[in-house]
Amino acid sequence: MKTMPTRRDFLKKSAAATLTAPLVLSLEEYALAAGAIPPRAGFQHAFANGADFVAAGMFDFQIAEDASILPGSVQAAQNRERDWFA
Repeated sequence: MKTMPTRRDFLKKSAAATLTAPLVLSLEEYALAAGAIPPRAGFQHAFANGADFVAAGMFDFQIAEDASILPGSVQAAQNRERDWFA
């Protein structure tokens, strides 16, 4: 007979999933402080500190600039401590 999973089993699986899941930061609201921090500095900070994705460029005039900055920020963070999961 198969036993039901315990709360401890559930918590172990949840913790493991949290540690291996991609980390997403919404930069517009948090890291870029609604324009107070330049995108280049915010992107580099996010990726260097473990983000796998960023959500930025809320307006059409921001998207092109953010997209041009992104590859350099990812390249600069290649040797970060946290592994890439995405």
